[in-house]
Amino acid sequence: MERDRIPYVDDREASGVIGVARQTLANWRYLRKGPCYVKNGRLVRYAVTDLLAFMDARKVGTEDQPIL
Repeated sequence: MERDRIPYVDDREASGVIGVARQTLANWRYLRKGPCYVKNGRLVRYAVTDLLAFMDARKVGTEDQPIL
């Protein structure tokens, strides 16, 4: 069975996806906040699906477009 590969990105690419500075991601990791990440030794990677879920969880509804 072939498993679908989930794309992982480094902190530079992750910061572009969610629109925060790389240092903010580092601070969040230290504080155990922010999106989930994977750490292998010194390498830190973020699953794109986790970044999108992190953003979706912070949606704010409006009168014209409420969150259902």
